[in-house]
Amino acid sequence: MRTATPLVSGRYLATDAQRRLYVADPQTRCVFRIQDDRWTDLGGASTVGAAGSPALETTGSLTAGSATTIDLTHATPSGLVLGWLSVSTAPFAAFGGTIHATPPNLQRLFLADGQGELHLGLAWPAGIGPGTDLYLQFLLQDGTVPAGITVSNANRATTP
Repeated sequence: MRTATPLVSGRYLATDAQRRLYVADPQTRCVFRIQDDRWTDLGGASTVGAAGSPALETTGSLTAGSATTIDLTHATPSGLVLGWLSVSTAPFAAFGGTIHATPPNLQRLFLADGQGELHLGLAWPAGIGPGTDLYLQFLLQDGTVPAGITVSNANRATTP
């Protein structure tokens, strides 16, 4: 974490390299991560895989032109990763997890880096109406599981 800024009541506010916010309370020795309620983790990741359970984390205010980050970890190093974006959800069990971003309205193929990670940054597009739900999830190539595919958790974005 970077240098913490004092808040009232002896608590401290800090950010990490990915610009995530934390509040530290020295009295209870607890650190709380502040999650933006515009993004909701729906779960559903496969529980097995070459690098563990694939993990998707997203940040951003979802306002036009604002910075948005999409981070995927625990992928097969240098493995293929298929991103699914959907405007609806019809969850179903598959590949040892639950697929939420279905049917996909947009698909894009990526390649994980040598550490099994994928880091994407973008400026949030204009023209998406307030209250719109978007579902994001990744399907990952993984030769260590019977179907050869694992899935990340899904994240729902709700535009302001």
